[in-house]
Parts: sequence; C-alpha cells; structure tokens
Amino acid sequence: VAASALTAAADVRSVLVRIGVRGAALRRLAERAAKAPGGMSASAAALEQSISELDAAGLAPDRLAKLLARQPRALPPLLSHSPAALLAALRDTKGLPPAAQLIAAEPLLLTLDDVKLRAALDYLEPFVCAANRSAAEFV
Repeated sequence: VAASALTAAADVRSVLVRIGVRGAALRRLAERAAKAPGGMSASAAALEQSISELDAAGLAPDRLAKLLARQPRALPPLLSHSPAALLAALRDTKGLPPAAQLIAAEPLLLTLDDVKLRAALDYLEPFVCAANRSAAEFV
C-alpha cells in the first residue's frame, strides 16, 4: 500500500512538472496534493482531465502552472472533480468575461461548482441591481 501511494504521488508530481511547475511551488503543490481527499492515482487522472478541460476553455497549461504556483489552494478541486460544470456555467452566464480570464484573475473560482457559482451570483444581484447592473456585469 505504501509503495502504491508513493507511485501515485509521483504521478501527480509528474503531471505538475509536465505543465511547467518547478521549484518551491512544485514542492508546495505536491504536499497539498498528498493531503487531498481520495486516492492519489485517481487524483492524477482527475488532474489530467481538469488540465485538458481548462485548456479547451482557453487556460493553457503553462498559464495554469503559474496560476497554481501563485494560488496553491486552487489545486485540490482539480484533483477531485472535473471543472466542466463550472466552465459551462461561466460560459452560459450572460455578461461574464471568458472563463479563462476569470479563473486567471481569481483562481479560487475553481473551488466552486456550478451550483455555488449560481448562488454567489444570486447573492450579489440585490447589491448591484440598485445600480441597474446585473451581477455578471459587476463581476
């Protein structure tokens, strides 16, 4: 079991290296990944899928590497679930900038799912409606 956990941790680390994470950022992210819930091998597969989906949405792997180095707390969601629903919700919300642009500006958006995103936009709506703007325009 310990050997398979080490192999799985190396898999996540190799995915991070492949997208360009290096040095102290790589060490911090690998430590964070090791503490993530779920199996590390499943996490490596989920990370690969997340990278692919974010790349398709316009957030290139090298930009993602820089984003993760700057904000390590954005990594655990990428290890545990696909960002596809979040990306679709961002894309489908009228008035929002492209998802890649929003995530690059605020990496912790990756910690939301589509339901939490909708709740956050609904929460903001009354505060920005006074200025005759939608929450999407405000964002």
